Amino acid sequence: AVVSTQSTGPATIALLDGDVRVGLTDSELDILSQTKNAVKVSRRDLAAAISKRRTGGTTVSGTMILAHRNDISVFSTGGIGGVHRGGEQSMDVSADLTELGRTPVCVVCAGVKSILDIGRTLEFLETQGVTVATFGKTRDFPAFFTPTSGFYAHTNVESAREAAEMIFVNKQLQLGSGMVVAVPIPEEFAGDGETIERAIQQALLEVESHNIQGNAITPFVLERVSTLTGGASLQTNLALVRNNVLVGSHIARELHELEKREGTRRYNTEKGEEMMDRDGVLVVGACNVDILCSAEEAESSGKDLLKGNVRHVAGGVGRNVAECLARAGTPCTLVSAVGRDLLGQFVLEECRSLGRLNVGHVREYEGDSTTVAMLNLNQGNVKDGVADFTGHVHIS
Repeated sequence: AVVSTQSTGPATIALLDGDVRVGLTDSELDILSQTKNAVKVSRRDLAAAISKRRTGGTTVSGTMILAHRNDISVFSTGGIGGVHRGGEQSMDVSADLTELGRTPVCVVCAGVKSILDIGRTLEFLETQGVTVATFGKTRDFPAFFTPTSGFYAHTNVESAREAAEMIFVNKQLQLGSGMVVAVPIPEEFAGDGETIERAIQQALLEVESHNIQGNAITPFVLERVSTLTGGASLQTNLALVRNNVLVGSHIARELHELEKREGTRRYNTEKGEEMMDRDGVLVVGACNVDILCSAEEAESSGKDLLKGNVRHVAGGVGRNVAECLARAGTPCTLVSAVGRDLLGQFVLEECRSLGRLNVGHVREYEGDSTTVAMLNLNQGNVKDGVADFTGHVHIS
């Protein structure tokens, strides 16, 4: 519901009877929540779970893989896994961290729970080449239930647009690594968060006194925290997730708008300048909208309007040449110009849908409208037409 109110589409990811589902329906969410033998699915588990037709929820690692395969660049969760306390001896390190180092998806979360070793988690992410940014005015890295942890991210973003720009450049540079945007707990829940944090510290003392080790630590701590806080940790957890989803929705929407404006622009990693694909073809020429008219009646009928067929398509000699190259499998970059209007957006969307056509150098100009050519057809051939070429002066 939070996602839907932000003009974005929710796409909950899970496995149902071995089938990968991206965008669960309400009934499928009910099935997942009520399946008693549901499994937790990380990268390690995907092949086994799918082949054995299991139902389960995906970890951050598993979700990143499936999101990337489905062209989803941003997803929200509660918190990421990390290096467990004593991980320098046990090597107990979450697969979320290595996934962030090799899958280009941005994870919006509330940071890392203090039951983990936050300092070593951030060091591990740095080694993996993962950009970690806090969402807000400071670089204070949140510890899930509290807005600060005593550790710092190496950068911060103050708005969804700024986060989207960072994700966009990461994708265009083809770095291949993911990103973390860490969102502090909302102020209205900060007090509850501090209470929960004290309960966590108490539970960790009990871990040591009871000599609890390995993968038994996390379940023990979570159960004790729930008991010590009278269940308050669950409500605060839900509030955190809703806030993360809200922020993630804003970022996803800004990223979508940015990609619509900028197309598939890429950057020269040596100079930081815009560049074209060196292996492709450069096409310079016109873009316009062709309005095609085919009459089904003879003009001699004397009518003002003839019954027929009218449709519009993306046209222009330069654009047509670029489309043919793209459809033939040749990457190409189009240098052209369109008006900043609905017709211009139509032409750009048609070009982007081809996949191999870079429209990052198609200029969007103000004042003049996108060039339109109205063509009268006779049995598929152009009989006559009218065109306004005013917009072509903006190409150069």
